[in-house]
Amino acid sequence: GMNMADEYLNYIILLENTLASFYENIKEQEKYEGLKTLLEFMETHSFAHALQVEEYIKDKKKPELSQSVILDYQNNLTKKVIREISKKTDMKHILDELAASEEKLGDLYKKIAKHMLDLSEYYKDMAGVVENIAADEYQHRDILLRDKDKVK
Repeated sequence: GMNMADEYLNYIILLENTLASFYENIKEQEKYEGLKTLLEFMETHSFAHALQVEEYIKDKKKPELSQSVILDYQNNLTKKVIREISKKTDMKHILDELAASEEKLGDLYKKIAKHMLDLSEYYKDMAGVVENIAADEYQHRDILLRDKDKVK
């Protein structure tokens, strides 16, 4: 389904496609006849960015942590512990049960922490893609400004 990451990337896809359509429309107008080649270049590159991001979304899946993992812990573990310790009178056994439940909670938190690290890697990777597109936009700015010398 749609996650936060996809929202950012889908927004970029929308922006790039909108920009490409904008260039596509104005390049056909007589007023911009002299800039046609330049506008075509911009159009192509904007569509290419949109495509690049779409491909990225297809390739990279956002790491998921099933909520059931946490819910199972809540339901099963606490109920199990209560059931176990209520049956026992030996304090040594009860301490073993409580210790085991703390260990399982630790295991759960390790799993959550691992998931967070996976997510941060995922976002870091995505940020790299977005940074590259930003660099392209600055390059486009420079190309457009350089063309000022050629127009009257």
